Amino acid sequence: MGVKFFGQYLQECGIISRDSYIKAKEFQKQNLRFGELAVAMGFVTEKQVTEALNRQRCDDAPIGELLVACGALTADHVRAVKLRQDETTIQIGEALVLIGAMTVVQLQKCLAEFTHEQAPYRTDHVELPENVPNGRIWSMAADLTFKMVTRVLGLTCCPEPGFVTELILPNDTVAMVRFSGGANARYLLSVPRTVRDRIATSLLQLDTAEGEPLEVLQDSVGEFVNIVCGNVTVKASQLGKDVQISPPVLLEIPEQGMGPQAGEKAVSFPIHLEDGGDMELIICVCE
Repeated sequence: MGVKFFGQYLQECGIISRDSYIKAKEFQKQNLRFGELAVAMGFVTEKQVTEALNRQRCDDAPIGELLVACGALTADHVRAVKLRQDETTIQIGEALVLIGAMTVVQLQKCLAEFTHEQAPYRTDHVELPENVPNGRIWSMAADLTFKMVTRVLGLTCCPEPGFVTELILPNDTVAMVRFSGGANARYLLSVPRTVRDRIATSLLQLDTAEGEPLEVLQDSVGEFVNIVCGNVTVKASQLGKDVQISPPVLLEIPEQGMGPQAGEKAVSFPIHLEDGGDMELIICVCE
């Protein structure tokens, strides 16, 4: 079965059509993100939100906390915005009911079945296999990756638990950063072309990746990896580990794949994106 999103589950079960799902996703576009809603409520300016979003690339914190830290919002403002979000955000199931693709009774039944099916795959913390050196750091690195896929790239993701792998498969773009010092590992992010382009449009603030040079698109994946790993070094120092990172490089993986290097244990974290496409985080830890 594996990790699924609710809309994917409904389509696979034949309960809704692909067209209905697309219409529901269009309906959800009226949902506002925290910063957008704070602007709409008159609490902050668009410039302040943009500055906070830029800071979020090097600071693992929700945008509300960053806006409070810089004095743009108060804690009461944050609570008010979150309350308005809770009141106005339309979930995919609600959207499907509103467009007439499902009934309320169907939705309740399907949600219960979906929750039961997905229970074995859902977790609120990152777990690594046993005996991975500096496991606390690498579980934190994985958790930061998942958060920043959403916070920095604006992509809804759902990761699977990590597992030890002996095979690293080729992909359109594989960006790597090496950790050294108090903890040693190679951090690899593997993405297909469609996800590469979505990363580029987000980081470069483009409407479309069409026409952009391949080097620019691939470098955007490396830049995202650099952002994540830079945050990992900060978190690691708070755990008492002084680690350094290398500049990101792009790896060429042979068609048949390749194994981890000698003395490494490779841990894979598949990352599923709501609107299609999968990423894979591979942390090759030096044993």
